[in-house]
Amino acid sequence: MYRDIFDHKGPYVYFVFSVIYLISHTSFLGLYFTEIIANFIFLYYSYKTIKFFENDTVVLVFPILSFVICGSLSFSCGGSVEELCLPFFAYANYVGIKALNNNEDIHFREWFIIGVTSGIVFWSKFSLIGYYLAFGIFFMYIYIKNKKYDVLFKSILYLVLGIITASVPVLIYFIMNHSLNYLFEVYFYDNLFLYTVKSTGNKAYLLFYNLLDALKFCVSFFSRGIFFVLCGIIYMFNKNRKVFVFLLSTLLTSYFVIYMGGRSIVYYAMFFSIYILYGLVPLFVFIEQWINRKITINYYRIFILLGGYIISGIVMFFNNSNTYMLKYSIKDYPQYVFDKYISKVDNPSLLVYGFLDDGFYTYSDITPTCRFFCGNNLPLEELSQEQDRYVKDGLVDFVITRGKKLDNSISEKYFLISTHSYYTNKNLYITYYLYKKEAVNNTLIE
Repeated sequence: MYRDIFDHKGPYVYFVFSVIYLISHTSFLGLYFTEIIANFIFLYYSYKTIKFFENDTVVLVFPILSFVICGSLSFSCGGSVEELCLPFFAYANYVGIKALNNNEDIHFREWFIIGVTSGIVFWSKFSLIGYYLAFGIFFMYIYIKNKKYDVLFKSILYLVLGIITASVPVLIYFIMNHSLNYLFEVYFYDNLFLYTVKSTGNKAYLLFYNLLDALKFCVSFFSRGIFFVLCGIIYMFNKNRKVFVFLLSTLLTSYFVIYMGGRSIVYYAMFFSIYILYGLVPLFVFIEQWINRKITINYYRIFILLGGYIISGIVMFFNNSNTYMLKYSIKDYPQYVFDKYISKVDNPSLLVYGFLDDGFYTYSDITPTCRFFCGNNLPLEELSQEQDRYVKDGLVDFVITRGKKLDNSISEKYFLISTHSYYTNKNLYITYYLYKKEAVNNTLIE
């Protein structure tokens, strides 16, 4: 990673996807099961957390939690770091609420686990670390205020040991592959100084503008989620002031760290899913008052819960941004169409030119040979120059472009052999082009 294959996600993302790859080389079946496990853990700790404020039957409103998250535009295409890290945040959230509700110290074992999980998050996407910064400062302040210095130092020790435990495998991997400098160059320098939006003007004003502009994106992509988050924060202000301060401090710090760079991508708001459950508490109280009795714990509970999930599933189906794909068969997709030509070549090489890979390497089971194997979010001049060199020198068997054809000035060695178009969920008509090096003839194959 980073030295031979360039991308800017964290090392643990690729470690996880390497395991997923072992389950299925040419599909995302492994990712599908991983998402199920991750969401189960997230829901499990969310349930344990919400039980501090209501009885067991609060689980009856949990279908709404799943619907709000998976039915949001921020769910995007799945597999985002924000989504896969939700179990870690849900665990820390549970530990924090448990300590505040029971008026007890966080166990040292829990501090160690939080250290490990925060370390994994840091080496997956460090812009998500804001939650843990606020979490640590909040409880360290409580320990200092109560003069529990022994607990404070031991907690810090176990937390740091956990972070070290998560960091050692990463450092060993890059040291053994003689690429530690690439790790710091790409993951830290490029993300910090190239991925952020470049603007001129007053820095304080730009920061304020970035944070305010991000709010618009959150409301657009995660509107139902933001509604429940606000309801939960307001409810906790009246219910438990200490919990309110904890939630507000972690939420605002996370928001600041995530959006301070000026980028607002659709799946960023997925992080705030951990706060939705607090908005379910007043909803559950309202339902109880509406029916004017407690929902008894008996076999009817199973039918109510099942019915809730069925209804949520149906509603989610019509709200999710990906269900439009069900109208297509596999033969309608460019990955399938192009693979018919690519698979005819022994050990084929491929370059996805100028855009983020849409799964062509995966479906055709091809390991990239070019370091800049696809277009990237980072505005690197070296990226475009290297891709141009690969095309100009004919270093790969196939080249795929999206939305535009290859420039004739660099594509003398390649001939267009196939095109394929289809509509996306935004009714965008996207055309892909497949080029083959030194084709038998230069006629277009439909």
